[in-house]
Amino acid sequence: MNSRFLITVYKLLPRPVIATIVRMVKPTYPIGVVAVVFDEEKRILFLRHTYHEPAWRLPGGLMERGEDPAAVAVRELMEEANCQIESLGVIDASHEAYTFDVVVLGRLVKEGPFEENAEICDKAWLRFDEMPPLASRHLAFIERARAFLCWRDGQDAEREEYR
Repeated sequence: MNSRFLITVYKLLPRPVIATIVRMVKPTYPIGVVAVVFDEEKRILFLRHTYHEPAWRLPGGLMERGEDPAAVAVRELMEEANCQIESLGVIDASHEAYTFDVVVLGRLVKEGPFEENAEICDKAWLRFDEMPPLASRHLAFIERARAFLCWRDGQDAEREEYR
């Protein structure tokens, strides 16, 4: 079946129906991985999804049996954005509507050309003050990543380098 058609149907469904479908497809409690990825200029990677509202989000996806969060982040970044990343570790976790999301901090290693697909229609590297409208949980994940990087790099509370 055409994946664009499935995505179109998915985005039209009410949230409870989506949750039911996910539970049917993933009968165990699904674990999602969200990646906060920085480049050398301390910009954050955002992907524009074809089926979410708001459309701009952090990259990520569902964990497969036997995978660890870092492996999921690496796999999803390659699939969705053609970016090779280094995982710097898990920095947060949050219970969501029908998943338990684990947040992985990543650093860009290498970037290839972006190709639009059924799921992702655009990507952007943006500074903190340039971010598009995001889900509040994604804002919290980004703030946690910034705090971790500042702590690791021994910076002051202003976090200017990561703005």
